[in-house]
Amino acid sequence: MEHLFNERKTYITTMNKDILKLLIFLFLPSVASAALVEYKTDKGGIWSESSTWLINPDQTYPQSTSHAAVGNQPNGAVLTVDGNYTIGAYYTGYSAKLLTMNINDGCSLTIDSKEDTNKSPIIMWSGGTNRVIDDILNINGGSLKFTDTSSLGNSTLNVVMSRNNPDGFFKIINFNTALSSTEHLKFTGYKTVNTIANINNGINATNGSDTKNITLSAATVSLGGNSNIGSLSLTNSSIITINEGATLNTSPTTPLVASDKTKFANEINADSKMILNGSLIVNTIASTDSFRNSGTLIVGKNGSLKVSGSGWNNFNLYKNAVLDISSGKNSFIVTGGLRMDNNSTLILRNSNAINIEDSDTNNTIIQLGVSEGNFRIELYADNHFGTFAFATKSTLTVLLGQGCNEFLLNDLSGDYQGGSWLGKLVDKDSNIIFEDFRNNVVKVTNYDNITQDDLDRISAAGFKDFFVSENGYINAYAIPEVSTMALILSIIAMGVVLAKRSRCNRAL
Repeated sequence: MEHLFNERKTYITTMNKDILKLLIFLFLPSVASAALVEYKTDKGGIWSESSTWLINPDQTYPQSTSHAAVGNQPNGAVLTVDGNYTIGAYYTGYSAKLLTMNINDGCSLTIDSKEDTNKSPIIMWSGGTNRVIDDILNINGGSLKFTDTSSLGNSTLNVVMSRNNPDGFFKIINFNTALSSTEHLKFTGYKTVNTIANINNGINATNGSDTKNITLSAATVSLGGNSNIGSLSLTNSSIITINEGATLNTSPTTPLVASDKTKFANEINADSKMILNGSLIVNTIASTDSFRNSGTLIVGKNGSLKVSGSGWNNFNLYKNAVLDISSGKNSFIVTGGLRMDNNSTLILRNSNAINIEDSDTNNTIIQLGVSEGNFRIELYADNHFGTFAFATKSTLTVLLGQGCNEFLLNDLSGDYQGGSWLGKLVDKDSNIIFEDFRNNVVKVTNYDNITQDDLDRISAAGFKDFFVSENGYINAYAIPEVSTMALILSIIAMGVVLAKRSRCNRAL
């Protein structure tokens, strides 16, 4: 009997342990997904002092990764971070305000999203119709780090500036701190011009040697300092400015993927814009595009872009995209050349910005890569290219604007990659149209390669019968204007009349 009792006791004990394990297993997910406990301050103060926090439910100050610090400070109060702290998220308050967070020298604030189901290290909550001032968050000094230790290096964290926004309401974050992230980052706004993040000291988005991607959605971002990231993507009418003196290095280890499954290091979607007043350095990896521009890239006078690496190092101007360059010689180095899609536009306001290497010579191939496409190049300064490679039945329009006194080509047209898909003007049944054409401006170094069939595919308003001069200029005969022709004809007619009168007088 005792033996049976002991066996039953052992069975029950074992069963209880199994039930306990099951209960623990069921309970743990609810703990992990629990909402972050709220700490709240209205008046600011020193982080470590309990008097700073209006609500401090568990400890003197927020210090656990399961807690969120919330600032609701309508009067411009200052919160001072006086040590090294880790929290789960930072939310600004529920009414419009100015909040400044000063991180003391040598101090840091880490926002670890492991307990945050939103995966949003910063959310700017305020808004509503009772607007007092714009929602401005200043983070100064020290260092600020975003991470997710529950899946280190594999998360996408979202800086949210899109909550509770009436039309015209501004939300601005000024990062005047050493900003870093071990995770991919997304900056989400609600209206591009009204949601602004100024990253004034750059950002280091890496997890060891693994670089992390940055995405903008309906947001405006300005970037100063030196930054190291993976890939950059601008979506939903976003704008990014690389400030003068700033450097952005994009070196993808996990490239972003476009809808056509192409991997890329940088992407500007339609209606989005990059303003490059500083330096953008792109290091590609195998089977990766360096740049997909479907929007607008404006390169300022001191801006520069340099592409290198083992990927496809051409710059792609997709449909309706614009590339507007004001910088000087060899400031736009694309080792794979420039590829243009239908209705894309290249504007050059200075001389010889585009090249395939930092050299006095230029062998850049402008690839016109869509059959029956239309492409436009505007030149407002002297420029030198290698050649054009045409797709079938494509049309290139070149504006010889004021300031362009010489447009030099090594060859008028040529094959690309052995003539596999882009080729010469005549072979591809394509055309060149010049606007504001002038003689002795368009010059071809290897002009002996130009045929009459090539010349017959060139046109310009007010000119006909193109030919090659003895020193390589593509020139043409001017067509007299209608008014001029009418004047000539009237003079001829008058001459005929006078001649007849003269003969009649002699006859008499």
